[in-house]
Amino acid sequence: MANPQTTIIPKYSVKNAIVNYYLLLMFTVFPLAFSSQYQNIRTDKYVLFLTLTMIVAIVEFFMILSESNTKSPADDVKAKKWYQSFSFTDWSMIALLFANCISTVLSSYPSDSFFGTQGRNNGLLLMFAYVAIYFIITRQYKFYEYVFAGLAIGAGLVFLLAVINYFYIDPLGMFKNYDDQVIMDFTSTIGNKNLMASFVCICLPVIMMLFMNTANKKFKWIYYVSMIIGFSALLVADSDSGFLGFFTLMIILLIYYIRKPKKLSLYFFSVFSMLAGAKILRFISLIFNDKTKEMTEIPRLFVYENGISYILIGFTLLMSVLFYFISKRNPDLIFPKAVFITALSISILAAAIIVYLIIRYTFIDTTSKLNEVMSYFRFNDKWGTHRGYMWRKSVEIFSNFNFKNMIFGCGPDTYFSAFTPYFSELFNLYGDEATNCAHNEYLNYLVTIGILGLAAYLSVIISFIIRAVKAAKVNSLAIICCAGVICYAVQAIVNIAQPITTPLFILLICIGEAVCRQVKNDNKNTFVKQTDTKLQ
Repeated sequence: MANPQTTIIPKYSVKNAIVNYYLLLMFTVFPLAFSSQYQNIRTDKYVLFLTLTMIVAIVEFFMILSESNTKSPADDVKAKKWYQSFSFTDWSMIALLFANCISTVLSSYPSDSFFGTQGRNNGLLLMFAYVAIYFIITRQYKFYEYVFAGLAIGAGLVFLLAVINYFYIDPLGMFKNYDDQVIMDFTSTIGNKNLMASFVCICLPVIMMLFMNTANKKFKWIYYVSMIIGFSALLVADSDSGFLGFFTLMIILLIYYIRKPKKLSLYFFSVFSMLAGAKILRFISLIFNDKTKEMTEIPRLFVYENGISYILIGFTLLMSVLFYFISKRNPDLIFPKAVFITALSISILAAAIIVYLIIRYTFIDTTSKLNEVMSYFRFNDKWGTHRGYMWRKSVEIFSNFNFKNMIFGCGPDTYFSAFTPYFSELFNLYGDEATNCAHNEYLNYLVTIGILGLAAYLSVIISFIIRAVKAAKVNSLAIICCAGVICYAVQAIVNIAQPITTPLFILLICIGEAVCRQVKNDNKNTFVKQTDTKLQ
């Protein structure tokens, strides 16, 4: 952290305040907003996000316009041209918008492409909103920690509702007049369990990282409680996408912090707290005579009585205490690079074993009976609630495109039309009458906005992650946002983009990119220096 004597305190203007109030509303009101139970949940979030974003965009535009009229000619001479300060991520966002625009114009369904009415409202209009708020936040954001405390509180309430719903308690009346299957699959104020998993993958990593990095003791407790409830929410959501995203991120964070004993102590204490918190679910279920929703094998491993879960709890507590005393004796200790290389090598070996198991059970041993966990290594059409079939057909659809559609796709969020020829086959095989997404965000973009659109989207994510890792050496807020982005990006392999959770993912990129710009431009002193609102 920078020396206080050289730290620059950025001026906190009205434009900065508007951005922070907008973020606070998006982190607290947006996740909890609904009107008619689950019937209009996506529309509710979609309209709220567009409305808030439009208001901020209009206000910021007129404020910037009024300021430009007061500048002197000398200021214009000194100022850089508008494009000279653009980062690679900025250009990638512009390319993504351009790809969506061209795809919409060339689409056979321009109206559907603009509004996303065939699918999940992921049309050009939503993309305009994403890009608009991106350039506003990346230029006007200033750090105040109350915004992130708001995220922990807002997300914590959603997490708590999900846990309460798991015990068939419905304080908001969300399940009134719905059948048993909806009650089983839907939760909280987010939607079905896959969307809930997506929400957890965005918020829980950020909250955990805030707990590990904040210097504010009051906020630290808020993060801690929200983190524990968040992990329980991940378990009761019981979605493969959530487990894939979160557990992958935990491995990445372990490697990232492997040389820092102090951070390792906090990391293992966080994991210990979440694992121990999961046991509370079992205790409550006993009180309710096990009147709970069903759980698959993975969450049962953490909730119910078994040797592995207790070994993990004891191990993480032991490691937390061990690294605590190591860091207490030598606070500035950094382990040698060999430790990082060893951890990375073990991770690569584990990944190679996973690839081997997939190859073995997918192409070599296709008949052996596998349990619920091992079945993930046998990729076929039935894999992941027939996601394998959807992915195979998505590749087939793309391969049959003409050159224009390969480059620009069939139109934003028009997967429904692209998949229409296979509806009868889908019904005969799996009983689904139709589908409007590939259940893989990247394949979905490949079909709908083409190679150009997918390349631009991946460029946004990858370039931001690279920039955030570099900026995190100065400002830990960059890696905090990056954790949520990585977790979402991984779970998106088996999930979908929509205006319920994806806007929060975009906001993390916005804040993280703002930090990266500040690290580069503001003498690497990016925090608003206050005695009670600072991160380390």
